[in-house]
Parts: sequence; C-alpha cells; structure tokens
Amino acid sequence: SYLMTAFIEPPISRREQIETRVCDILSELPSPTERIQSASHLFGTARMAVLIAKKRGLDEDLAYLAGLLHDLWRCKTGISREHGPNGAELAGSLLDSTCLFSRSEREAICGAIYFHSEKSRRHLPFDELLKDADILDRMLAEPDEKMTGADAERAKRLTLEFLSRS
Repeated sequence: SYLMTAFIEPPISRREQIETRVCDILSELPSPTERIQSASHLFGTARMAVLIAKKRGLDEDLAYLAGLLHDLWRCKTGISREHGPNGAELAGSLLDSTCLFSRSEREAICGAIYFHSEKSRRHLPFDELLKDADILDRMLAEPDEKMTGADAERAKRLTLEFLSRS
C-alpha cells in the first residue's frame, strides 16, 4: 500500500485546475510577448485581488480567481469591447467545467468580471475589489501611466487605503 501511494499524485486544488486552464489558453496566443504580457496582467491582478481581499475581509480564493479570469476573454480574442460580459461568460464555463464551485461562488466571480470595466459605477464589495485590483496591477506594472477620470479616482482611493494604518 505504501508503494501505491508513492505513485499516486494528490488531487490538484480547484485553484490549480483553473490556473492550468488559463495557462493552456494563454499558451495558444500567437506571440511570446502576448503570452508574457497577458500572464503578467492576469496573475498580477489575481495577486492584487488577494491583497485587497485580506485588507477588506473578503474571500481570498474567490478574489484570486476573479483576478486571474477577469481579462482572459480579452487576452484570448484580442477584443476589448464588451470584454466584461464576454469574460464573465468564459469564466463561468471554466468554473462550471470543474464542477467544484457553488452557485454563489460562481455568481461572485462572474459578477465581478462582468462589471470590472465599469470603473465609474459602484457595485457590490466583491465587484469593487476586482476593479481596484485591476487598477492596482496597472499602477504597479505601468508606474508612469497617467490615469484619468474614474481610474485616477480609484488609484487615489487605493493609495490612501493602503497607506493608512488601519
């Protein structure tokens, strides 16, 4: 029995299953530059989402997955128009394919993705987390970029939130 368990790999987590599917999709992008930039943004936003979730007391695993999946459709297709709603649909199909997510978890992740491009409108706390993670990733990846409008307001609020001691 010991020999048998030595050769059986433990089941991979649902997070690892989604990461594998994301990497499979990114591996199909035509150029190495696109693959690197897309992976950097998706995984960067996922990490920022966890950071924000910790600070705000929200679900860190769901935040990570929302960040990881939020621009996958845009990365896959190269189309920015309506990428929130289309991205939510793609994310939903990936989550459903694992049979490991509850309806409420799926709704939280897909809802945040659906609304993440509407930075000027306020939505549920989890939706706001993803919008903020997207902005925070941009702030860190492109520090010289001049943000305007709703993006600039979010960047300012995030800076204050993370510089405060509470």
